[in-house]
Amino acid sequence: MLKKTILLASMASAAFTVPTMASAAGTLTHEGVPVPTNETVSAQVSGFVEIDLPALESGYGCEAEAEVELVSGHPSTGTSVLEIPSTDNCQGTGLLAGCELEAHESNGPFDVVAGANDFTVTNPGGVMTLSSAFDENCIVPGGEMTFAEVLVTPDNTESISSVTLSGEGVDDVTELALTVTGELAVEPAGTYGIE
Repeated sequence: MLKKTILLASMASAAFTVPTMASAAGTLTHEGVPVPTNETVSAQVSGFVEIDLPALESGYGCEAEAEVELVSGHPSTGTSVLEIPSTDNCQGTGLLAGCELEAHESNGPFDVVAGANDFTVTNPGGVMTLSSAFDENCIVPGGEMTFAEVLVTPDNTESISSVTLSGEGVDDVTELALTVTGELAVEPAGTYGIE
């Protein structure tokens, strides 16, 4: 149940997408100029991603990173896979305090769709699923979490240097609501935007 919160971190390693968009179709820009249609743009995102179970006042977070590739168009679309490079940079709160993440995986890569002011991450086959396993000393052994979509909001639509993640999901074991949040730096910083 809470193990799913770890999965979100791996999701932020992407992990995120759903067939519907939160805003109008967006076009990529490079230093303020629209990127030519069908040109591929790559960026690296990294930072702390956390999945919380508000009803249990517990959560789990990890440093995560993702490579995002977008193809310019109307809307600009692409894929992303979020990864946890080292579980040494993970930590739990509440019931997950002191737990060590031993394994994690997702059903990514996930789709990324640019809107006029943000990006939406979904799974083209349905929901995004994250699985995790904790060490034997953890009160929670692990499990699966599902998310329909994750919203990725840039700090500045004209010159993106960082993004904020937000989304809601469900712990498949407890059927409790989950939230995913994160602050991720974008490289190259300040080069790309959306309009």
